[in-house]
Parts: sequence; structure tokens; C-alpha cells
Amino acid sequence: MPFTRYPYRYTAYGEGFKFPYIPLEYMRRTVRNALLLSTVFLLLLGVATAAPEVVDYSVEHVDGTEPDMDEIYVEIDQQDPYVFNIDLKTHEEVETDLRTEEYPLTTSFELASVGADASTTFEVEVVFDDFMPRFLIGAGDNMDWERDYHDDGQVTATFTAQPIEHQRMLGSHEIHDWPAGDDDRADWAIDRHVGVLISNAERQDGRFFKERVNGTVIGSDGMSIGTPDLRRDVAGNEQLVVPVAGPHYTVDGTRNDDGLYYTILPESTVEMWNVTEPDDLEAWYDGESADFTAEWLDDDRIIIEMTPSYSAIEVAVGQELLDVPLWQETLLTFWYQARTAFIAGILIILAVLSGIGISIRRRLS
Repeated sequence: MPFTRYPYRYTAYGEGFKFPYIPLEYMRRTVRNALLLSTVFLLLLGVATAAPEVVDYSVEHVDGTEPDMDEIYVEIDQQDPYVFNIDLKTHEEVETDLRTEEYPLTTSFELASVGADASTTFEVEVVFDDFMPRFLIGAGDNMDWERDYHDDGQVTATFTAQPIEHQRMLGSHEIHDWPAGDDDRADWAIDRHVGVLISNAERQDGRFFKERVNGTVIGSDGMSIGTPDLRRDVAGNEQLVVPVAGPHYTVDGTRNDDGLYYTILPESTVEMWNVTEPDDLEAWYDGESADFTAEWLDDDRIIIEMTPSYSAIEVAVGQELLDVPLWQETLLTFWYQARTAFIAGILIILAVLSGIGISIRRRLS
């Protein structure tokens, strides 16, 4: 006689053999539950559920000429879940230096209007919640920072910076499509400015990127600073690459040949690159070897300083990369992508199988 047990029906086919019959309704429910479980599983693997936010911030003068701090405030703008823009601004706008007087322009970025100069040193403290600050990049001289991790998951990032001169152009200009000729000239200028962004480096791809940039500081007086990238060859040699652009001529028509660019490499990156002396590093502009200075900082970090000649360039620091044929580079890229896809596929299959197993056991119990 056939043996029946709800919700499944078992029918005997021959001596001692029972074949399960599963109704379509329960198959659909089982697959649905399995997919739901696998989705939750993948979310728990790597997607944060809480939104990053700033819970507190402050600015103070710590060295050099003291400006009127009552007239200076911190403006923080969350660009996306990966980046916070942080600017020092004044309560009153002032007119700027202009290339032409046809279009009067005022700004609240001019810190010189309240007494700041090149020696003025600001300390800005920002407390983040559900956000891991990994690198600091922006407009400021002699920048440095430290991060304090709290038991409640919050992180305090404290950075110091001196204001810089900033040559700027009207309108929006992409680094990869920078204007040329007479159009490559500043329309207005800020005498003293501090503006940075702090990123968690989650936007960039690559298994090594977050490790290498964790703690990195990048400073420049360029008008535009692109997203840092990690360039890697088949042998594992690496370069930290940053697109930078600024007007080739200043407001008054002077060539902008003495730009400011520096990178502070964290101790972890110095160790990973097997750097024993600062001279072990190399630097490049658009792939061509560039002059630079490098020296140790007190905590086994290295600062690399350069004087770029603007317009748009790509600045790289790190190790010499092997010049390999394109087919080898393509093959290596395919291998990394295939390996990542394979691991992700295995995780999804395991999650689905786990969900199906749980559902069947529930139906049989």
C-alpha cells in the first residue's frame, strides 16, 4: 500500500523503495524561501544596513598666525555613502581675484579675509558613525591625520592642515577632457583655502586597494583631484595613481609650473612594498619618470613631495611596473575576474542548498 504523509506523498515502487512526490505548490514555496535565505546571507556578508553619518565636528587654530576663528566654520557635505567633503568657510563672502572684472565673483572659501595666511594651522575633528575613514585627500599644505576608534563603533578623524593658494576656472571641467590654449587659464583665485574629502575607499574595486590606502594622505593645490587607483602588474608590483589637474596659467597669466603635490604612505603600505629606504620608491607624471623628494616620518611612514606643472596629469608613486604584453595582462585580468565569479557562485549555491534543506526538514517534521 502507498504510504502518504502530508504535505508530501510517498508511493511504493517495488520492494523496500519509496519515491517522494512533492506537489508543485511546495516546490515553489521551498525555492522562494531558499532564495530569500540566500539573499539575506549575501547581505550579511558585505552590505552595511546603517547609513554613514557625522555625529560631531569642530575646528580650532593650533599654530601659526591666528585668524578670527569666530568667523570660520566647518561645512560637511556627504557626497555619497563613500565620501564626506569637508571645507573651512567664512560667514561672510568676499570678492575674489579675477581674470576679468566682467563677472564679479564672491566666495566664502577665502580664509585670508579673516586673517589666515600660509603659516596658519587648523585642526579639524570629525566624529563618524557607521563609516570607516581610510584616506584623506584634498587642498591643504602639510596635512596629516590620526584616527581614534571607539568601542561603540564610532571613529574620530582629526586632521591638521595649512591653507593654500587655489587657482580655479569657471564652469565644470573634466580631468580627461581638460581645456587647452588660452582656455587653460584660471578665471579666479583664492588666496588661502582648506578643503578635503575623507573616503572609506568602498567605491573602488580591487582586493588590495583598501589595504594599501588605509591611512594615506594626499594633498595638492590642483583645481581637480581624481579618485585614487591602485595599478598592479603580474609580479605584484604596485603604484598609487591619482589624476590631478589645474590651470596651466594663473589669473595674472603666469605659468603654473610649481604646483604642490604630496603623498603620505602608511606604514602598512611601506612594509607591503618592501621599502627599506625612501629612495626605493619611484614617481611618475603621465608614465614618465618625475623628480621627487621622499623622507621618513616619525612613525615609519614616508612622505613623497613633488612640484607638478599643470594642466591635467596623472601622478603615480610606488614601484616600477613590469612592461608585459597586452595578451598577458588580459589573461591575468580574466583570471582574477573568473576566480571572483567562481567564489561568488559557490557562496550562492551553498546558500540555496542550505535554504532547500531547511525547508524540506521543516515539511518532514
